[in-house]
Amino acid sequence: MLLSHNAENTEGQKIDCMSVDFHGRPSSLNRFMEGKGRSRDGFIDEICLGQRHEVTAHVTALYQMLENDEEGTRCRDVEDGEDSEFNCRSRCRMEMIRDACHCTPLSLSYLAKKEDMEIFPLCDYTQCTVDVQKGNYSDTECANKCFPDCRQIRFEVDHSVKGRMLRPDLTLVELSWGPFEYLTMEQQWKYTPTTFIAALGGSIGMWLGLSILSLTLYFQLVTYSYTYFTKKIVNEKILKKGNTFDRRDGEDEDGDFTIDNGNERKKMSLAENPFAEFFPGGSPEQPKRGGSKPNSRQASLDKASTST
Repeated sequence: MLLSHNAENTEGQKIDCMSVDFHGRPSSLNRFMEGKGRSRDGFIDEICLGQRHEVTAHVTALYQMLENDEEGTRCRDVEDGEDSEFNCRSRCRMEMIRDACHCTPLSLSYLAKKEDMEIFPLCDYTQCTVDVQKGNYSDTECANKCFPDCRQIRFEVDHSVKGRMLRPDLTLVELSWGPFEYLTMEQQWKYTPTTFIAALGGSIGMWLGLSILSLTLYFQLVTYSYTYFTKKIVNEKILKKGNTFDRRDGEDEDGDFTIDNGNERKKMSLAENPFAEFFPGGSPEQPKRGGSKPNSRQASLDKASTST
């Protein structure tokens, strides 16, 4: 990669060297954000202007961990559209600067939305006055909510400077990749749902002499017994309450009566007694001695025949 710049504008000025990050982080702020004890692989910041550089990189390891919250190994699987750890920490830093200076830092402006730029314009730090007596500005609390990616790739980068270029306005960077043979380590759950069920069934069968089929039958038996006895108890309660017929005092067989079903009493009236014998003497040829009862069905028939 051959870079060209205007050497006249940089003459006599101290220009910082360029940085290269194989993890794709857009700036060199990671060395200030990711904390102490973090591996800084895949990053070099010694690409100075007007020189010839040779950079060799190769992948050394690939780690895939499970999501966890343990100190030192906590991580999250970053989905598409979610912030990586670096972007999350950068956003925390941008919010802290906005609270202090009410502006958006130039190096973090790629995280800002267009509508926010009208409220928080780009920073001119000469115009930023921070009163430390009014409060302490820190992004630590926000940065603690940022988790590394559970998928980590480790790079090894070799950098060497081959001298200065003949033309001071040119910078040459030669990048080459080493062999793609690397260690892969993946963390997996000890038990998957299938292996857990198999191990549980084996333990139950060994120590209790049971199987999944017998446990299923036992569960069905308990469920059936509970349903049966519940219905039986409910039916007994209903029978105890029962429908009772209370005859009113001073009324005959064919009079009014009430029905009590346990919850309410209803008054019913019948024109004839449905429980009276249609033929009181047993047959129409042999009438009952002593005549029929005055309020019986036979009395009604006698009255009807007399009137005709």
